[in-house]
Amino acid sequence: MLIVFIKQKFTLKSQIIQFYKKKDATMLRTFKFENCIYCILLANTFYKNYCNAFSQYHSQILISYQAKTHKYFRNNTNKKNFKQKM
Repeated sequence: MLIVFIKQKFTLKSQIIQFYKKKDATMLRTFKFENCIYCILLANTFYKNYCNAFSQYHSQILISYQAKTHKYFRNNTNKKNFKQKM
């Protein structure tokens, strides 16, 4: 399995396939993280299970990263607890 970092100008999957001169799109997996595109070339069908597990792990990291940096979560965690006046 080969993990290759690709610059931001390759935004479409077809451009990445043309860049690598690959005709088979099933052997190519891409994902985005922080405005950068990562590409995984699968040399064998044996690695597809590893690629699926890696993409699920990456999506969990991305969700937790967005939750920590999101304005809603930042503001709610820093709010003080106000008591009602009687």
